[in-house]
Amino acid sequence: MAMIQKRTLKDGTARWKAVIRRKGVPKRSRTFRTRAQAAAWAKRAEVRILDGRAPAEPGEERRTVNDVIDEYIQQVLPGFGFRDRQKRLTHLKWWSERLGEVRLMSLRRAMVGDALRALERGESPSGRPAAPATRNRYLATLRHAFSFAMKDLEWIPTNPLSRMGTR
Repeated sequence: MAMIQKRTLKDGTARWKAVIRRKGVPKRSRTFRTRAQAAAWAKRAEVRILDGRAPAEPGEERRTVNDVIDEYIQQVLPGFGFRDRQKRLTHLKWWSERLGEVRLMSLRRAMVGDALRALERGESPSGRPAAPATRNRYLATLRHAFSFAMKDLEWIPTNPLSRMGTR
């Protein structure tokens, strides 16, 4: 169910904000001049969400894996210790080279699996085949970045890597 809120501007005019919160879908909101417009938009948006066609926010369909990585580096990595931060930067740089230009809405688990197999073949920063534990660490770093994009940034409704392993 959408929530409609009345907002009063400094000049005294009223605006109506429609807010939709549904589990598994990023929060959506828009502001309108009339309550009727806000209610009509909310109704249409809720129908699209229920049909599995969630309305995209402006610019949302253009976001890439690089956008997630950049935000993660800016907001999350400063909280890590120096050595862990350096390892994660190495992992993120590698992921950026592999999947950086892929749009979030187009990312598939198979793409990540292919990249992990490339690590196994020796296409790693060191040039040697990566051990299973190393591949797990690379995947864990990317998985954490996507959890951040889902929970904090609300860019994606679910983490596509949440239950993925390196096998």
